[in-house]
Amino acid sequence: MALQLGRISISNRADGRAVIDIEGIIGIPEWWQFEHPDERVSTYDTFKKRIDEIRNLSVPTVEVNIRSLGGNVNDALLIHDTLCALSAAGIEVITACYGFVASAATIVAQAADSGRRHISRNALYLIHRAMNTVQGNREDLLKSVETLDKADALIAGIYARRSGHPAEEFAALMDADGGHGRWLNAEETVAAGLADTVIAAAEIVNHAEDMTFWGYALPSLPPITHQNDHTMKIKKTWHAILNYFGFDGEADNSLTEAQVEKLNNELESRGAEIGELKKRLETKDADLADLRSQAEGIAAKDERIADLTAQVNRLEAENEKLKAGPTTTAPQEDPDVPVPGAGKTVPANRAAYDADAKAFKE
Repeated sequence: MALQLGRISISNRADGRAVIDIEGIIGIPEWWQFEHPDERVSTYDTFKKRIDEIRNLSVPTVEVNIRSLGGNVNDALLIHDTLCALSAAGIEVITACYGFVASAATIVAQAADSGRRHISRNALYLIHRAMNTVQGNREDLLKSVETLDKADALIAGIYARRSGHPAEEFAALMDADGGHGRWLNAEETVAAGLADTVIAAAEIVNHAEDMTFWGYALPSLPPITHQNDHTMKIKKTWHAILNYFGFDGEADNSLTEAQVEKLNNELESRGAEIGELKKRLETKDADLADLRSQAEGIAAKDERIADLTAQVNRLEAENEKLKAGPTTTAPQEDPDVPVPGAGKTVPANRAAYDADAKAFKE
């Protein structure tokens, strides 16, 4: 599962505004975020230091742009309370939600001054029951359920105080879809009391893959219909996109139609390149499978050749043994024949000759 890592950045504008961008997961541990320590700004401690810097500058207005699917409820509550403290100190706090805003991120969005909770017309908004993981026996599970119930009541109370609606209305919204909530469009979000104003914005949304929503156990996104043809689904954060295409990511940029068209064309081109690379990879995979099949056939033939060679060598060795030398039979003479009444013997060959000569004469 690929989740967008959390990031909080703060920039000061020439007109006296301070802009805070909250993107990705809220409350991810610092050691799991970025390689360089200076970039690790997503936890509350570092965030509070940034807030202190803004407070020391005595800025009149703080704008908080939120592009986040949520994260840790505790960290979100701490950020919410810090922003409320700024408001109590006389600093105007404005929140604006863009793209897919859900879960703990909606708590931060409630920290704006009255009438200053904005939502982009292209945004989707989701509140749901608090979630947790627990391991242990029955008592451990019951304690976890009690804590989750208290967290749900606390969050619903924040929504109720900001909207003037009964907390029960928000509890019902949070209960939808088995406690996973239901995605609201901008108008529905305002009608529910979770935002004050729908604002127009550049057609850029913090698109996340389906696996992200699965990992958060959030409901699948409904189809989105925007009010113009320049719909953008970009996986990078807003500043990364602006920097990549040559804009100043820290400046207060608003994209023209021509610039949006340029971004669209670039994304389409990159998408086509990725599609072509995928096709080439599939072809290479097929070629590799064919080569493996051929190699297996060659290996089988090599084994057969080795077996036949061993048989030939064995037969040749046996043949060589047969050729080692001819067999010979030692000469054998017939035994001598005794002469009756003579007291002597006649060699067997002579006796045979005499017998043959006598027979011939007769």
